[in-house]
Amino acid sequence: MSDSFMKNRELIWKYLDQSITEDEFNELQVALKESQDLRKLYQHEVEVHQTFSELRKSDKSSNVISMNDQDFALKQPNKLYYLLPWAAALLITSMYFWNLQSSKLKVTLVEANSVDWRGQPVEIGEVFSNRIMHLMRGKIALQFPTKTKAIIEGPAYFQVLNNHSVELSSGLITVEHDGKPGEFFVETPLGKITDLGTKFGVSVGHGTTESLVMTEVIEGEIKVETKDVSQKKHFLEGESVLLTGYHDEVTYQNTFKNEQIKLNFSLEVGENKNEEELNFALGKPVTASGYWNNPRMGEVFPPTAVTDGRYADSGTAGDWSFWLAPQHKNGYFVIDLEKVELIKKIELQNTRNRHYGDRGTENFRIEISTDGENYIEIVNDKLNSIKSWNEASYPFKVIDLEPVPARYIKFIVESHYQSTTKNNSSLHGSGGLSEIRIY
Repeated sequence: MSDSFMKNRELIWKYLDQSITEDEFNELQVALKESQDLRKLYQHEVEVHQTFSELRKSDKSSNVISMNDQDFALKQPNKLYYLLPWAAALLITSMYFWNLQSSKLKVTLVEANSVDWRGQPVEIGEVFSNRIMHLMRGKIALQFPTKTKAIIEGPAYFQVLNNHSVELSSGLITVEHDGKPGEFFVETPLGKITDLGTKFGVSVGHGTTESLVMTEVIEGEIKVETKDVSQKKHFLEGESVLLTGYHDEVTYQNTFKNEQIKLNFSLEVGENKNEEELNFALGKPVTASGYWNNPRMGEVFPPTAVTDGRYADSGTAGDWSFWLAPQHKNGYFVIDLEKVELIKKIELQNTRNRHYGDRGTENFRIEISTDGENYIEIVNDKLNSIKSWNEASYPFKVIDLEPVPARYIKFIVESHYQSTTKNNSSLHGSGGLSEIRIY
């Protein structure tokens, strides 16, 4: 992917975000005339942007800038009117086919657990439309008429294309197909994955310059196809692969960081958990002494992950659900509850850094404060290491307290776990935590 293509892609988003200058707009016009690939990208980005704008308009808690011609003209150079008819034509065409396809869909939401929809929600029993959907948190199960059940975990962007396929832009999907081989497939940014009568998982994430698509076969067989037809490959039970790249430039990898590609599958949605509504920490801001950060390949583990309501080292590249301190560091983080609360219980879920099993908190302390300056220690304890990468292996340690007022909660790692299998185990270790809940 060339630097000029990336620059022009940025100009498209400046145009859509209403921040483009007149000189930049003129530069974009020339580039669009010269590049068919850029025109295809422009069409896709316009449709996606408009879809999300329409979804967010239905969410009363959102503040969305109107994209009608009058508002747009007031904030952009006059020459932008040259592109508006083209954009309008594209949107009208896409909406026509969107509505036509939606009327034929028979894909139903059959299960949901602790879901947080951004935009227009879908209720259990409802038939899906062709809208691009944003599942911020939770799990859902979709039933396709091809005898296919697909479980999607948030955060995820996805679109039900028709009665036998779904497009996953980011997130994690697990597919169980009992119908005719080849009848169901998952579209990703880097290629199509066809189910040949099996169970498999797909994770779509993003680094700073590349998309990352991981897929692993639980049972049976799948076929992976990119735009380069010579790269079509089949994978059997127990096999996995990582696709990296952007657009037409796709590379297959059988390992990542010298390890086999592994996903954390969810074959069940589980029961809805209402206790999260009482969790003071959920969604609250977090600062830290530091965090492990390799953005190029999406290996980013910020402290905000400990209050995101996602458990058991889940997530996708660029959006993992757990915090890791920098290499060799114990580290600490501070949660701001945003007001003083009377806390009675703290629950902690450790991390092991997915299937690598080379991170996590051992001994720790918890301090609290009402003003962010004066702290008192209320807990000095130890977390057990997590033995394997599956949801059942990630228990919460429950710490009951005498009721105490606090706004700031400081979690301090005193010692951390390291790899027990790698040759240079001292090179693979740091503090970390998957989630903290406060009641």
